[in-house]
Amino acid sequence: MKYLIYIFYFFCLFPYVQILPFNTDSQPNALIVAIILFCSQKSGGKINKSLFLLLLTFLGALIILFINYPIKLQSIRLFGGYISLFLIPYVAYTSLKSTGGIPYLFFVFAVSFWLLVGSVQLLIDASFLQFILYREQSISDLIESGRGVTSLAPEPTFYGIICVFLAIINQLCFRNEKYYKWILLACLFIIFVISRSSACIFVITISLVAYIVYQVFCSNTHRDRYILLLMGIIGCIVVFFAIDLSLLAPYRIGKLLIILQRDPMLFLATDASVNERFNHAFFSLYGFLRNWGIPHGFDAFAQNVSDIRSSGMFHNLFISYFNIERYHRIMSGIGALFFELGVIAFLPLYVIMKNFYTLQYKNPSSMFCLFLYLSVMLNAVPFMTALAPFIIGIVIYLNDELTSRTIL
Repeated sequence: MKYLIYIFYFFCLFPYVQILPFNTDSQPNALIVAIILFCSQKSGGKINKSLFLLLLTFLGALIILFINYPIKLQSIRLFGGYISLFLIPYVAYTSLKSTGGIPYLFFVFAVSFWLLVGSVQLLIDASFLQFILYREQSISDLIESGRGVTSLAPEPTFYGIICVFLAIINQLCFRNEKYYKWILLACLFIIFVISRSSACIFVITISLVAYIVYQVFCSNTHRDRYILLLMGIIGCIVVFFAIDLSLLAPYRIGKLLIILQRDPMLFLATDASVNERFNHAFFSLYGFLRNWGIPHGFDAFAQNVSDIRSSGMFHNLFISYFNIERYHRIMSGIGALFFELGVIAFLPLYVIMKNFYTLQYKNPSSMFCLFLYLSVMLNAVPFMTALAPFIIGIVIYLNDELTSRTIL
C-alpha cells in the first residue's frame, strides 16, 4: 500500500507527466491512483468536516451533471475536476496521516528534479524530456521570444505555477527543515530566471500587496511595519511609471511592463495570453453574478461569452484575434467553480480559506500562502491539475494535526 502512496505523491508533484494516452495537459494519473487508494481503504470512522464539505461539492456537481441532460463528453471531462476536488484531498489527507506528512527527501528530490530539467533545457538541450508530455513545445522559439523554458510542464507559465505551489508546500510544511531556504530560493530562481513567467510574477506581486493590506487592517502586531511597507509599495508604483524600462524590452515580462506603463487601459487588450486569462476569470465570475448564483452547469461558458460579445458589452475585452474555441473550458479554477456550480462554490472556497486561516496561529505566513493560492487558482489553473487539490489535502491534514496536538 505504501508504494502506491508514494506513486500518488509523485503524480501530484508532477501532474503533467503522460503515462497513458490522455489528450490533455493535466494528466489524470494522480486521480487514477487516488481512486485505487480510496477503494482499497477500510471504511469506518468519522469523516473530517472539511472533506465532508468537499464531498457535498462533488455530489452537487454530480446532480448538476445529470440535470443538464443530454450529457456531453465535454461535460464529463469538466466534471472530472470535481472528482479530483474531493478524491485527491481525501486521499492526500489519509495518506499524509499514514506517512506522517510528505517525506522530506522525496519533496527535495521533486523540487530538485523540476530545477534540473529546466536548467538542462535552458543551457544544454531545449528538447530534454519533452517526449513524456502530452504537448511538446518548441522551447528554442520560446527562449528567442524572451520567454523561459517549460521543464516538465506544457508552458513556461505552468512551470512557474508549479513552483509557486511547491513554494507554498515548502512554507507550510518544512519551515524548520535543513534545506528550507535553499528550496525557497530554488523555486524563486525557477520562476524569475528559468521559466520567466510573467503571469507568476504578477501573481506574486498582487498576492504580496493583498497580504500587506490585510495585515494593515487585521494584524494586531507589527501594524506600523506593514503600513510602512504599504507606503513603500505606493512609492514603487509612482517610480514605476517614471523610469525607463527599455532594458527589459527583449523579455516578455519587460514588454508587458512597458505596455502597462504606457497605457494601463490597453494592457488587457494587447497581449493575447493576458487577455485570455483575464477574460476566463472575469466572465466566469460575471456569469455567476448575472445568473444570481444559479449554476450554469457544464459546457455553457463558450455560449455565454459569445452572447456577451454579440450584445456589445465589454467590447474592449474582445481583441481582434478572439477565438471562441478557446472558451469551451474555463481556465480559472475558482471561476469555473462559481460559473458551473453557482452558490455551491462557496463550500470549497470556505474549506480553502478556513484551513489556511486557522494555520496562521502556528505559521503566520499561511495567510500569504492563501493569497498566493487563490491568485493562482483565479488565474489559469483548473482543479484537474493534481497539485492544486493536493495542497487542499495538505492544509486539512496540517489543521487536523494541529487540533490533535492542542487536545493532547
